[in-house]
Amino acid sequence: MSGAAPGTVHGIDFGTSTSALLIGRPDGTVTGVKDPAAPHAGLSIRTAVCPTPRGELAVGQAAFAIRMANPVEYHAEFKRHFGESVPLLVAGRGRQPHELTGEMLSFLRSCALRQVPEEPRAVVITVPASWEEGNRELMLQVAETAGYQRSTVRLVTEPVAALAHAFAEHRPADRQCFLVYDLGGGTFDVAVARSAGAEFELAGAPGGLADVGGGAFDREILRRLSTRFPEVVRTALEAPAQNGFALLERLQMLSQCQTLKHQLSVVNDHTEYFAADGGFVPVTMDSGELAELLGPFLERTLTECERTLAAAGLTWTDVDTVVPVGGSSRLRAVGEALSDRSRRTVRLLPDPDLAVAGGAVLLARRVLAEGELPPGLAPGDPVARLLRDGLDHDLIERVRRYAR
Repeated sequence: MSGAAPGTVHGIDFGTSTSALLIGRPDGTVTGVKDPAAPHAGLSIRTAVCPTPRGELAVGQAAFAIRMANPVEYHAEFKRHFGESVPLLVAGRGRQPHELTGEMLSFLRSCALRQVPEEPRAVVITVPASWEEGNRELMLQVAETAGYQRSTVRLVTEPVAALAHAFAEHRPADRQCFLVYDLGGGTFDVAVARSAGAEFELAGAPGGLADVGGGAFDREILRRLSTRFPEVVRTALEAPAQNGFALLERLQMLSQCQTLKHQLSVVNDHTEYFAADGGFVPVTMDSGELAELLGPFLERTLTECERTLAAAGLTWTDVDTVVPVGGSSRLRAVGEALSDRSRRTVRLLPDPDLAVAGGAVLLARRVLAEGELPPGLAPGDPVARLLRDGLDHDLIERVRRYAR
């Protein structure tokens, strides 16, 4: 495909912790959607909701900003429960996770239309590889409720979108085998593909784990701290969900655990000061302890990689390049575990957080140009093939520059 697609498209990465929407415009440019409550932040928008004192629903950064005023009705990571019947209290009534997903998609869409006031003619929304048909159908209904025309919406698994981005980014030589290791805030996905001239082919079905991601890491760190500092942590962990004060403590502690996790990817040890008994207790963790703590999670992801490879008749030795994507892939322990286990080249993308959204907008342009996704790219298709000459390499570069 050459030239610009004849219309506007949206590529959406609906994530557990954060989401992103990129707009492909008819002139070939790309616009990243920003949260109006965080205009100086990047292109990742918090996946969160919280009712305001007036009963309105705040979404994104606005919800995060008021979470301490209403911790019982503040909700993030509801993607983990998508498709389940799990009533979540919002403004005094129970809302299902898919309803909150609709609020998030509606918010992303409204932000996009404020920036580029033109309805998209094609929309690609990414979903976890582990989602079954029921969840995929529900997501299509949710997208329609959020204001998108259902006929314009296509679903693609997150690792396949990341593959589209990775192949456009690296332009590998013929017969090169890529494994995309997608570790996000709430889920893990993996896909394998091989280049073949001007196209790439998925090698077997993508794999994934629905319960491994950055949020699980934060909770595991907090559990570890509860054994080392029970006087600081245990009350917040064991208090009932209706206890607003305990939820405040838990939210703050989880935020500090996330800080510990991020800092230990760049330094060897870090100290956070946790509130306790009217004062503060210094809590120090080093990178070795974090690696030990995350080890069982990372072992599960590597085992899932090997299962996915084996299902395609492959092993690590058949892989030329491993591409980690997703916010949690930035962790030092992840890169070390991948390199040690695979013994392959691990190639980092400039913006791993945007890889899925970047692939989604490329595939949305393909839908607009050809009327449908190439065979095999929709979730559940048995065969997968994507013509690489259909990927706009210049668009990828513009996405990267915009994110900076």
